[in-house]
Amino acid sequence: MKVMKTTCLINNYNYSQYIIEAVESALGQTVSFDEIIVVDDGSTDDSVALLRQVCHNYSTVRLIEKANGGQLSCFEAGFAEATGDIIFFLDADDVYRPEYLATALAYYRNNQCDFLMAGMEKFGNDTGKVIFRYSNNYYGYSVLRTWLLREWIGMPTSALSMRRWVLAKIFPYPDFADWRVRADDVLVYGASLVRAKKGYCADPLVNYRIHGANNYTGRKLDKELDYKYNHSFLVDKLIAYYVKQQGYTNRTQRLLYQEFLTHKQPNVSLFRRYLKVVRKSDLPWAEKVSQTMRIIAHFLFNK
Repeated sequence: MKVMKTTCLINNYNYSQYIIEAVESALGQTVSFDEIIVVDDGSTDDSVALLRQVCHNYSTVRLIEKANGGQLSCFEAGFAEATGDIIFFLDADDVYRPEYLATALAYYRNNQCDFLMAGMEKFGNDTGKVIFRYSNNYYGYSVLRTWLLREWIGMPTSALSMRRWVLAKIFPYPDFADWRVRADDVLVYGASLVRAKKGYCADPLVNYRIHGANNYTGRKLDKELDYKYNHSFLVDKLIAYYVKQQGYTNRTQRLLYQEFLTHKQPNVSLFRRYLKVVRKSDLPWAEKVSQTMRIIAHFLFNK
C-alpha cells in the first residue's frame, strides 16, 4: 500500500496569542505530519518571532513570510511549497485533536474519497458544542448540485483536507483579493466543481475556537447582512469561473442521474434536492422527465 505523504497548512494573521497552540496541535498528532507549513500573512504582532523559534526547534515546521494579501493568498502560497499527497488546513486560532490525522488517513484509505470533512467542537467563548451533527457519510460527486443549487457541501477551514490533485485544479484562483476572509468557500465550492468525491467523518476531531476577534463569527448584524449581500455575488463569480474552467455546458447536465448514483443510499433530503436540481437545469422537458424517473427509481430501490 502506497504511503500517503501529509502536509499541514496553517494560515496566520496577527494571532500570536493562538498560533503556537495551533502548531503544537499539529506536532502532537499520534501519527506525525510529514511537514507543517505556516504562512504568515504580514502580521504586525509578534507572530513571526514566535514562529521562527518553533521552526528552529522542529525540523518539520517551515515558515513562509509574505505581505498581507488575505486568507486565500495564504492557501495558494502554502500549497506552492507543499509536497504532501494530502493537504490538511488549519486556521491559526483552531486546534487539532491528537487523533485527527490518524483517523483522517484511515478514512482516506477505506473510502474512495478525495476531499474529507471532519467533525468539530466549539470552544472558547462558546464551549462544548459540537457543530454539524451528522453521521459518517460518503457524498460522492456534487458538481451539479453545486453548479445549479449553489450548494455548500463543506465545513470551516480547519476541518478540511483534500488530495493534492484537487488543489492543483482549484489553484490558482484569479481574484484572491475577493477572498481575504472566508476563503474556505473557494476550497468547498471549488472541490465540488473539479469533481472531487467528498466524505465526512463525524468524529469531533477539531476544536473550533469562538472568540471576539473571529474574522466572520461574531460580526454585528448590520455588517453581517452587508457581507452576505456582497458574498452572494462573489459566490456566483466563483462558480461561474470553475464551470468555465472545467468546460461544463448544458450537455453536462445530462449526467444528473449518474451523479445521483454515486450516493449509494440516498436519504429523502438528498432525493428532494436532486429533483430540484433537475427542475433548475436547462435540459429539454423530455430529458427532465427521463432524469426524474430514473432518480425516483434509484431512490426507491436503494433508500
